[in-house]
Amino acid sequence: MEDADVVDKQSVGRVRAVTRSTARGVVLVALLSGAAAGLLAWGLVYVVYGSERLTTTWFALAVFPALGIYQAVHWWRHYRSILQQLDALEARVEGGEVVYGSQVKFHSYR
Repeated sequence: MEDADVVDKQSVGRVRAVTRSTARGVVLVALLSGAAAGLLAWGLVYVVYGSERLTTTWFALAVFPALGIYQAVHWWRHYRSILQQLDALEARVEGGEVVYGSQVKFHSYR
């Protein structure tokens, strides 16, 4: 192994900053896309069928945001798991253990 492959505290901090930024964006997009899809479906059903299918429009308005919330929770749990693994890696590095980047692997919460 090369010395350039050794993980240090600064590299863990950089990875944590990128991961947090990405996590915020992904969770926000999941929430907003669910709401936008619900509004789009609601509008399309209302335009095509009018007030005849008003219950269908409300159903569409409820289902898509619920799917967005489900996805947001999934991605939040995923990134929380990654950040916890980064905390454990940082503790190992601060404890003096030599950790090589090529040997570090992250997994989701499943």
